[in-house]
Amino acid sequence: MIKLPKALTVKQKKEIQDLYFSFVINIDIEKFRSIDSRIDKQIKSLCNSKLAWQREFILYIEGMHNYVEDIIRDECVICGQSESYVIAAVYYFITMEDVIPDWNLSDGYLDDAFVVNLCLKKIEKRHSNKINQLVNNLKSRV
Repeated sequence: MIKLPKALTVKQKKEIQDLYFSFVINIDIEKFRSIDSRIDKQIKSLCNSKLAWQREFILYIEGMHNYVEDIIRDECVICGQSESYVIAAVYYFITMEDVIPDWNLSDGYLDDAFVVNLCLKKIEKRHSNKINQLVNNLKSRV
């Protein structure tokens, strides 16, 4: 879980959840493939952030992205809605449809990090454990 540097308002949390859950309902592997080519640029833009929480957040995005790539390659099987939650979280990161615009340097990724935390709470424990394992592997390389 990512420790957010400041609290979101109740209104912001509701807006973020509504948007995220609309992505969960409408997401599919093809939508993920359409963003796959753009995600590396987004990840690289935050890797050298001076803010520790943003560096932590980007490791989770990268771990989730790697996890979905494993799913696509059939190296990993997710049952039920877990797949949709993970893909939608990565999609939320890459899309311009944000509650807090990403161009806002100090707060722009707070909503994205909130979505990652929400996703980790919603998916089955074994899937969040796998994502946490991928994140720990990424941390050891840094």
